[in-house]
Amino acid sequence: MYFSRIRIRPENITAKKLTDIFGQNSYQDHQLVWRFFSNRPDADRDFLFRKEQVNNWPCFYVVSAFEPVDTSGVWRIETKAYRPQLRIGQKLAFGVRVNPVVTRWVETGSNRRQVRHDVVMDAKKALNFNALPVSKRPNSAELIQDAGVKWISSRCQSLGFSVTDRAIRVDGYRQHRVFKRGRNYPIRFSTLEYTGLLTVEDPDCFRQTLFQGIGKSRALGCGLLLVKPVRN
Repeated sequence: MYFSRIRIRPENITAKKLTDIFGQNSYQDHQLVWRFFSNRPDADRDFLFRKEQVNNWPCFYVVSAFEPVDTSGVWRIETKAYRPQLRIGQKLAFGVRVNPVVTRWVETGSNRRQVRHDVVMDAKKALNFNALPVSKRPNSAELIQDAGVKWISSRCQSLGFSVTDRAIRVDGYRQHRVFKRGRNYPIRFSTLEYTGLLTVEDPDCFRQTLFQGIGKSRALGCGLLLVKPVRN
């Protein structure tokens, strides 16, 4: 596997191209990253990415099975082999943008089907949030923190790590509407930003989590877990 940082070469880009890049949505970002692997047109997606703004310029972090290549001259790609050295009990600082969903059964007449809800809306529904007097509604930041921590805590064991509530911060709740070419309706998803500390419990399992990501909407820039060692 490979870990790459991909940044714009400002001296090689036109104003129009720069405007197009800044105006992209998550689906267009995915298409852009895919072009770095254009020598494999028939391959399935085998990369994760995360888009950030670094010094006011777009920057992509990418984990992939193959090295990305830029043929346009617009991007500076820094790539290294990604071979995480992990051990049981290892403490790591982490950050991840996820689309955290829960699945609920919904009954409509004689039909019963599964429906996905993002964790924040699901928590509000459980509280009957909109029906509560404003004075009795929980603080939004506290609700997001609580729902987000419960979501990752319920899944981390199967992903090879553990967390403690007090060592995680959850914020940056956003709802997205992304239009994909050929579709008359948008793709809707929500994201949360996690930062904090984790403990490696199963190195082999956690390595696969680093390679494969967490949660849904990974093709739209979610799920890439960024980690670094904690200095004592």
